[in-house]
Amino acid sequence: MTIPTWDLFIMLFFLIAVAYGFLLGKNRIILTLLTTYIMLAVANEVGDSLLAANFILKSGSSTFVLKTSVFLIAIFLLAILFSSRTAIAKYAAREDESTSMGSIVFTVIYSFLSAGLIITSIIYFMTPEGRAEFFAQSHWAKVMMDLRIWWLILPLFIIVFENFKRKRNGE
Repeated sequence: MTIPTWDLFIMLFFLIAVAYGFLLGKNRIILTLLTTYIMLAVANEVGDSLLAANFILKSGSSTFVLKTSVFLIAIFLLAILFSSRTAIAKYAAREDESTSMGSIVFTVIYSFLSAGLIITSIIYFMTPEGRAEFFAQSHWAKVMMDLRIWWLILPLFIIVFENFKRKRNGE
């Protein structure tokens, strides 16, 4: 019997993210994607600040665990906040043409890119030694990190492209 690898986990994460994207709808998955960008910056800064303050040494936590925890907890909390009736939630609740083929395609794209951004962000928090060990166990994680710049910039390009497309079509 073979033991499932990290590659299987990564593939399942992408499938779950796309299914979750369909449940949320295009506008809410865009908010999740933007939240991921914000929390990537926050987790990096908070983790580095706590490291500088020797918090990690006192608590016995690793930088990876701390940054990943801040990252995932903050994404979860912001997702809850965005689902409440705030101005952002009203934007997300607007009509997003969820039945059109274009909207379905963009939902899949945004969900896929959101999953890639989350995975590469978590891997990025690892130490170089931890990454090397992880890459020895997962071919796809190595490939994803080699293309990390695209996971960071491609979602932004697609959001801009879609907005230009919508304006051009008078939507």
